[in-house]
Amino acid sequence: MKTILMVAMMAVGSMVSSLAYADGFECMTQARDLNLKVYNETDPNMGTRSVGVMIVSDPSVGYPNKLIARFDSSVGTLVSTGGANYMAKVDLRFNDIGRAGENILGTKLGMLAFLKVSLDHNYNQPIPAGAFVSGQLSWLKRDGTSQSTTLVCRRYLKN
Repeated sequence: MKTILMVAMMAVGSMVSSLAYADGFECMTQARDLNLKVYNETDPNMGTRSVGVMIVSDPSVGYPNKLIARFDSSVGTLVSTGGANYMAKVDLRFNDIGRAGENILGTKLGMLAFLKVSLDHNYNQPIPAGAFVSGQLSWLKRDGTSQSTTLVCRRYLKN
């Protein structure tokens, strides 16, 4: 009986440890004219603190046209530059980014080279789901000029 209980506990423990958790941040500009979501990988083999996707959308537009761009680490258009700092490369060859005429805060997507998101969060000091953090969105244009705006972000965690 003791052996059966031990085997059952080990099976449950291995199931719990293999569960993937959704992890990331859901942000908007202070003016509420742009939404930005960053989600980390959910596969433990990829590292659940490794960035997976960044989704940029326009809250004033209805479905199905809300999406401005989707950046994906698996194709090299999104990287984490340490902690909760993310760099998205605007590569118009990808379908999820290829809508060059879409606007990001008054700048056409086709005129941008990079988007950089820096959040006031440290994974060594975790915060609960729903907690708010501030951040900064910067964008570098292809002509070398840059702009930035403040973000308000909510921690997203799902078990």
